[in-house]
Amino acid sequence: MKGKFLFGLCLFGGLLAFCAQGALAASYSVSNFAELEAAAEAIGMAERAEGPEEFLLVLQDDIECFYQLTIRNSVTIQGGGHRLVGKSAQEGLLYVEGRLLAEGLWFEGARGGALQVDGFGAEGGLSAELIDCGFTGNQRGGAGGALLVTAGGTRLTNCRFEGNESGSMGGAAALSGAAELERCDFAGNRAIEAGGALVCGALTLRDCGFEGNSAEQGGAVAVSGSIFAENGVFTGNTAQSGGGAALFYGPVSLERCSFIANHALGENGRGGALALLGGGALKACGFTGNGAQSGAALWLNALPGGSTEYALLSGLFEGNSAGEGEAVVALGEGAGQVSLRVEGENRFAQNQGAMILGPANQPVEGGGSLVEEGGIPFSAEHGGANGEGWYLVETGGGSLNLRARPSAESAHCGKLARGGTVYVLGFEGNWAKIQKGDQIVYAYGAYLKAR
Repeated sequence: MKGKFLFGLCLFGGLLAFCAQGALAASYSVSNFAELEAAAEAIGMAERAEGPEEFLLVLQDDIECFYQLTIRNSVTIQGGGHRLVGKSAQEGLLYVEGRLLAEGLWFEGARGGALQVDGFGAEGGLSAELIDCGFTGNQRGGAGGALLVTAGGTRLTNCRFEGNESGSMGGAAALSGAAELERCDFAGNRAIEAGGALVCGALTLRDCGFEGNSAEQGGAVAVSGSIFAENGVFTGNTAQSGGGAALFYGPVSLERCSFIANHALGENGRGGALALLGGGALKACGFTGNGAQSGAALWLNALPGGSTEYALLSGLFEGNSAGEGEAVVALGEGAGQVSLRVEGENRFAQNQGAMILGPANQPVEGGGSLVEEGGIPFSAEHGGANGEGWYLVETGGGSLNLRARPSAESAHCGKLARGGTVYVLGFEGNWAKIQKGDQIVYAYGAYLKAR
C-alpha cells in the first residue's frame, strides 16, 4: 500500500504532502478549512490503513468549519492545542470512518455533534483514542452531544467536556463499546434521557471528575455493562427519576470515590448519588449531602428475575436527605432478589432518614458495623487510632494537591476536591497517607478535618 500512494513529494491543492518509508504513509499540515478539506479528501482516497498512525494530520492554527468533513480512513491528528470551531447552524465538525488517534485537539460550537468515529476494522479493539482533547459547547439531536463512537472501544486521557448537550443520551459522549477514562473532567453537560455526561457499554474510570451534569436518569453517567472506578469525584449532578450522579446496570467495583451534593429531584426520585441494578462492591467511598425521595445516597435493586448482592466496605454517609420514612441506602423491590453485605465500619452521620432499609422497611445489616454519629473515637489532632479514618477536605479555596512523598517539594500526583471526603491510612508528621490505586500518596494534613 505504501508504494501505491504518492511517492516522494507532491503538491495537492496547495497542500504539501509527503510519503515516507516505514509506518507513516502521508503527513498533512493544515491551517485553514480549505487545506483541511483537501487533506480529508486525500486521506479518504487512499487505500484503507491498518492503523491510524499511517496517516498524520497536523493543525497549525484554529480552523473554522463550515460543514462536516469526512475522513474515510484511519488517521492520527495532532491538534497542538488548536480548535475546530463550528460555523454552521446544523452541521457537525468531523466524521472519521476508520480509527482515530487524536492529541491536543479541541472541538467547539458544533450543532450536529462535534466528532463521530465508526472505527472500521477495530475488531473489538480501540476505535478512538483521545489525549489532551477538549469539547465545549457542542450539541447533537441524537446520542453523543460532542463525541459519538459507534463501534469498538474508546480511551480518553486528560480530556475535558464542558457545556455539551444531547437530545437523547450522552450529553458529552456516547460510546458503544468499552470505555477507559483517566484524568478526565465533565462539567455542565446535559442529556434529555440518560447519561448527562456519558453513556457507554462498559466503563473503567480513574481519577475523573463529574460536576453539574444533568439528565432524566444517570445525571452524569449511565452504563449498561460492568463498571470499575477509583478516585472518581461526582459533585452537584442531577437526575429527575434515578441516579443523581450515575445509573449502573452492570456489576460495579467502586473504590475511594466521592459523591457530593448529587440529587434525584423527581417526586419519586431514587438514588440521590447512585442507582444500581447489577450488584457489586463499594469500598471506602464517601457520600456527602446527596438527596432523593428513596435512597438519598444509594438505591440498590436487581434486574427482573435476577438475584443480586451488594457489599458496603468501610463507607461514609454524611448529611444525605431522604423522604419521610425512607432511608439513606434503600433496597428496591419488585424486580429481582436483592441482598446487602456490610463489612468494615460504615459510618452514618447527620442524615435525614434511616440508615438502611430493605423492601419490607426492615434494617439490613451484615458482618460489619453500622456506626451512628459519635461512634468513632477521634484524637484531638488527627482522628482515630493512628489518624486512620475519614476526613473532609477544607482548603478554603481550590483543591488539595497530592504528593508522591511527604514533602511540599515532592512531585505533584493528583488533587482532592474541596468539600470532598477521603479515607486516610495514617499520618507521617503533618502529612496524611492516602492510597491511590496501587500507590501511596500524601496530602498536607492541615487541610483535612476528621469526620
